[in-house]
Amino acid sequence: MIRMGSGLVGLALLGCAGLKQTDIPAPAFVPPPDRAPYAEDVRTASAIVVGTLVDVRRDWRYEAPCGLIHSIMGTCDDRRAYIGQVLVDSSLTGSSGKVDIVFFVRPDGPGVGRGTKALWLLRNRRVLRGDQCSRYGCLDEWWLGPDGDGDVLPSADWAAVAAMRKPRTSS
Repeated sequence: MIRMGSGLVGLALLGCAGLKQTDIPAPAFVPPPDRAPYAEDVRTASAIVVGTLVDVRRDWRYEAPCGLIHSIMGTCDDRRAYIGQVLVDSSLTGSSGKVDIVFFVRPDGPGVGRGTKALWLLRNRRVLRGDQCSRYGCLDEWWLGPDGDGDVLPSADWAAVAAMRKPRTSS
């Protein structure tokens, strides 16, 4: 019985090893219907671009590690990490070409998928490498990314965001 059980575990591990990061489908885009850009969001953005998400894939390296105790207690962070590239059409902050981003999506929440054309409010963010954690802490990297669904807006909001970004002159 033990031999059969260990054989099943071995097969399961072998199946997981065969998965590539690109085998995971990107989440579907569901824009927030009533979200309007707020001046504070626009003012604090590191990069503001209109563009199309041309490449997106899940990347487990940036997901929070979850130990056995947290798994049993159900207290793990269930957000999934994705990295992608936005092909920039227009920019208020000087970005051009392709911009690499990282973003997080809850399994039951809306997300962005390949082909999403949107207005992206991106911020510099420190992202922990969950796969590089030890008792001394985790390695981190700096990425651009939206803080949430409210930072991915319809492209039609470009004029309103551009007006918020302009410095006001006093008379």
